[in-house]
Amino acid sequence: MASFSLLFVTIVLSLMLPFLSPIAANEALIEKTCHTTPYYDLCLSTLHSDSSSGNANTKGLVEIIVRKAEESVADTAAFIADHLKKNATEYGQAGPLCEDHYNSAKQSLQESLNDLQANQFDAAGIKSSEARESAKTCGSDFGRIGLDYPSELAQREDMLEKLCDIASAIISSSFVA
Repeated sequence: MASFSLLFVTIVLSLMLPFLSPIAANEALIEKTCHTTPYYDLCLSTLHSDSSSGNANTKGLVEIIVRKAEESVADTAAFIADHLKKNATEYGQAGPLCEDHYNSAKQSLQESLNDLQANQFDAAGIKSSEARESAKTCGSDFGRIGLDYPSELAQREDMLEKLCDIASAIISSSFVA
């Protein structure tokens, strides 16, 4: 009976091994890639949250990060519409200004994805950095207008900046000479 169990386990493992090896190999690529970024833990958690990372190459990993940054922009744009623009008496022009900056960030991220797909890595990195700076300008506008920057918006901006930094770092370390 023990030999049957051992035989069964051996067969099951031999059938699963071809499927486990790419996962282990790609985990090594994900970790290696994330080590090139300033936010290793955020990079790992972001990539692990996307099932396509399991079989993505480095370019695919960057595309995942940029898409997550786009999602962050969309969430922040919804927050701006729901909280800042609806409270125009409290926030004045800050809502529309931030909306413009996040629209610019969205456009830059879309262009970054297009550049990645066209293997224009230097341009893709520049566009990711532009998205970061567009979002950062929102906070500057609050200060310029003389308003306190809402903490929830600051947290959202911080997340987007980090995702853009991760994308730029991966692009720079992997594709730009």
